[in-house]
Amino acid sequence: DPFLRSRAVLPKPLDQLAEMADGVSRDAGKGRLVRHESEKDFAAFLGALGARVTRDGTNSCDDIRMATYRSTDRRRLIVHLVNYRVPLGVDAPPVEEARDVCVRLPLPAGQHLAGFRVLAPDQSTPDAGHVSAEGAEVTIRIPLLRIYTVVELTMDTVP
Repeated sequence: DPFLRSRAVLPKPLDQLAEMADGVSRDAGKGRLVRHESEKDFAAFLGALGARVTRDGTNSCDDIRMATYRSTDRRRLIVHLVNYRVPLGVDAPPVEEARDVCVRLPLPAGQHLAGFRVLAPDQSTPDAGHVSAEGAEVTIRIPLLRIYTVVELTMDTVP
């Protein structure tokens, strides 16, 4: 089975993930690695940071994973959303699409939203989502998450 073969070695600091127990977090470069096996614990962890991921108008984020990356110039925040309800294998059943995905994130201190791009390579329309900001929080709305969506937030310093 090609899906059970050994995987390539992960680069640092991601190589630490395999050894981390559930509920553990550790510093990794300028960021933080966190591992939560339970959806409930993951949602609670995000909530403590001021972030929320919901779908279909509920507080559930089952099978949706989010990773955020900040550019070195601190002017861009990249949000990567992945739908894990994607069957693998030959003659796999269709993808279970996630609908009405909403992500709320705190904006970095001293910055405001200047612009955004929503990229969904597996969808034919370039308008795959909407982003808005209110106060120190940004809201990302993705009407349909098939496999993955990348959102690039551009920020300016508050005058």
